[in-house]
Amino acid sequence: MRQTLQALAEFTASRLIGDGNIEITKVASIAQAQPGDLVFVQNEDGTGLAEALASPASAVIAGKFATASAGAKRC
Repeated sequence: MRQTLQALAEFTASRLIGDGNIEITKVASIAQAQPGDLVFVQNEDGTGLAEALASPASAVIAGKFATASAGAKRC
């Protein structure tokens, strides 16, 4: 089911940085990500963040540790 980033951010009470109109089709691993996918980085040391930002995924969810990279994802 397609959801916009804005709708997902509101549902999860998350801070959205970027275009809320981007449509997400599914969650994927960084290695398997495609356009339309959402990937998740949980490591507080930032492991995986650079890979997630460079992946074909349309969006990345990460904690406050990623604030310095906020807005770095380009679709």
